[in-house]
Amino acid sequence: MVGLLGSLIELDKVGLLDCILYLSGVSGSTWCMASLYQEPDWSTKLDTVKDKIIKRLSGPKVSQGDAFEKLKKYHMKDNFTLTDVWAAMVITENVKEIDELPLTDHWDPLSKDPFPIYTAIDNQCKQEEGGDPWFEISPQEAGYSLTGAFVETSSFGSQFDKGSKKKPQPEMDMLYLQALCGSALAEKDTIRKFLWEKIKDFLQHVTSTVERDMSEEMKTDPKNTLVYKCYQVLMGLVDMNLSVLNGKDSFDLDQSIIDTLKDKLETYRDKYRTFQLPYTHDNITELMELAGQNILNNKEKLKKQIGDAVQKKTKE
Repeated sequence: MVGLLGSLIELDKVGLLDCILYLSGVSGSTWCMASLYQEPDWSTKLDTVKDKIIKRLSGPKVSQGDAFEKLKKYHMKDNFTLTDVWAAMVITENVKEIDELPLTDHWDPLSKDPFPIYTAIDNQCKQEEGGDPWFEISPQEAGYSLTGAFVETSSFGSQFDKGSKKKPQPEMDMLYLQALCGSALAEKDTIRKFLWEKIKDFLQHVTSTVERDMSEEMKTDPKNTLVYKCYQVLMGLVDMNLSVLNGKDSFDLDQSIIDTLKDKLETYRDKYRTFQLPYTHDNITELMELAGQNILNNKEKLKKQIGDAVQKKTKE
């Protein structure tokens, strides 16, 4: 999230931000995008938007009470999944807000901002040879670009039969979208341990909230307590979702990033872990500068790539 913000700021400084027609992100980048597009024409006032985002990220987190109330709203949906739990328990803690606006309200067609495309990796398609692992969600449509299978974003999540909508569902909000696009859920044991700690924290809050209203029968029989049932449901969701995962993705670190971090690489890897808790103001500033330095180091390469793309287009 912070890395993308730092990269965009540096692109603006070197005069390349105006070249961007669309902005696509996955995982934490989508969290940054969700924050940016809350501000109309953010690309024309990036410094102001940056300061607002940093202030929020380095400020107080969403209370467990508010997060639990959001989780209860999600539970009322027809299709309640682990993604809802992840949104209410984890995303709120990291982005420090509950954004209930739908994606279709997050972008103005007349704005000067790049067209936003949020993406998620379809793990099942990724394992299939020739499958399209990228699922795209924009303010206009959601679906797979390889097959051309799309629906209007406002109808994403509804049930269809032969192209006809049979069971409409409310449009998902931006908090859920950020959970859906997150790719931190990659390694099974780490996920289980991390979510279990979050679930325990939530259950402590649930206990303090409902304990005074529980009947004597529920108090004397632990197997009937609300807390125990919550535990069973949540851990069942964890097991169900983890069953579709097959190991973790591997990736090569770009040489330009290695040049930027140099001997501090291992230090930064440990400091900015995937499951790092929300950063302080100093952490955010430092990481933004590192991301911006990567853009600055590759400014000429970026210009060349843009020039080659324009030249190729003019020849067609």
